[in-house]
Amino acid sequence: MESLSYWIDPTRWNRGYATEASFFLCETAFRRSRMRRVSSQALSENHASLAVLRKLGFVEEGRERRAVVVKGKAMDMVLFGLFPEELVARPTIEGLWGRTPTGS
Repeated sequence: MESLSYWIDPTRWNRGYATEASFFLCETAFRRSRMRRVSSQALSENHASLAVLRKLGFVEEGRERRAVVVKGKAMDMVLFGLFPEELVARPTIEGLWGRTPTGS
């Protein structure tokens, strides 16, 4: 099992980069590397990351309660899994955000 993680510079948020890159990595893992499963996780309050994973077809499999402390606040970690047949068709930037990456 492989785990997907990503971090995007805040000045580059809301441009579809995490979704596009994650799709490519998952597609490569399944089609070229023949992996059976990819896992990922996101903080319960990180709505953007939760949305990225769900757009790609990841299924919520569990939750680690109060697993991480961020700025003095205990937060849950949401656990996800993805099988090859669950990966959605390649998303487009326009389809993800309703606009082009330049914001027009």
